[in-house]
Amino acid sequence: MSIYLTCRQRDWTGEEQRLFARFLQGYRIALENPDVERVSPDFAKRTQATFTSDRTDFLGWCDSLMEPLTVGDQGKFDTGFRKYTTVMLDEYPELSENFFETKNFGRLKLGYGSALDRKFLVRIEGPTASPDDDIILEAKEVRDLSGVDCVHATQGDAFRILIGQSRIANLHHRFLGYFPRSGGIFGGEAFWVQSWADNYTELNITKSLESVEDLREIVYDVGLQLGRGHTVEIADPFDSQLRRAQLTFLSEYEEMIKATVEEMTAMTVAGWEAFRQQAARRRQ
Repeated sequence: MSIYLTCRQRDWTGEEQRLFARFLQGYRIALENPDVERVSPDFAKRTQATFTSDRTDFLGWCDSLMEPLTVGDQGKFDTGFRKYTTVMLDEYPELSENFFETKNFGRLKLGYGSALDRKFLVRIEGPTASPDDDIILEAKEVRDLSGVDCVHATQGDAFRILIGQSRIANLHHRFLGYFPRSGGIFGGEAFWVQSWADNYTELNITKSLESVEDLREIVYDVGLQLGRGHTVEIADPFDSQLRRAQLTFLSEYEEMIKATVEEMTAMTVAGWEAFRQQAARRRQ
């Protein structure tokens, strides 16, 4: 769906189906050969060339994103974070307790798809007392997907996010974990935790992509990553048979998948237009 919405926003009419086919090509190739070599898209190379190693600026920017919490919310956050750090210290026994000492934290309002989710940003001590090696963690509320028919998930199922990250994320988040729902933390909701990369960059549809060829390389790379990770350790030692079954499924239902994507795109656009109109009426 993102491919179709991107083409719509950039006025690349007629490219949608070709790009979607390129995405599926990458997915198929990785299912056939999970060890296939990946080549970074030119967009990624250009972006990496802009990276700097000034952690002072990065950490200062992170601090500026942290909005203060109420006293009550601070206590609830501390409760959840202590449970998270206990698990992390068991998982990484070589780390001292000071490693996860909280130096700053607050609410995070950054994000588009997660704009309505509660999120927190945490700055922890890291390996030494020097501020230059502090680490940034993000705790994000686990959205309740129990009402979504096509997703099999229970309310507060944080572990599914950790498994998904380990399978398809190209960047490994070392301190991936979660706040459990027990204890009534923020009403009983679960939160999952990940570390931030120093040079995290979001793709900007209108500014980052120089041409449709950039998007063509990106969707192929996404297909490769999804194909390599989609079936990992689900049916071990029968992973190869599962990959073969997934390829058969894709061949049988490819047209239905395409039609569903187009339908969902149209519904998303219609919903956005309705939202815009309603927001405009409220401003009058």
